[in-house]
Amino acid sequence: MASGDRRYRVRESDGVLSCTCQWWADHRGRRGPCKHALAVRMARRGAVVAAGAAP
Repeated sequence: MASGDRRYRVRESDGVLSCTCQWWADHRGRRGPCKHALAVRMARRGAVVAAGAAP
């Protein structure tokens, strides 16, 4: 995932997303997912909807 000039890695383990960004390092999910993990979640949902809509 890219954010500006920086690149972050979003990973999934047991259904939980984590990220290599500083916000995730500071909060570790206690305040919810970071914006990078949210973007991955949204992209996945869009891909599922698009795949489900194909004939």
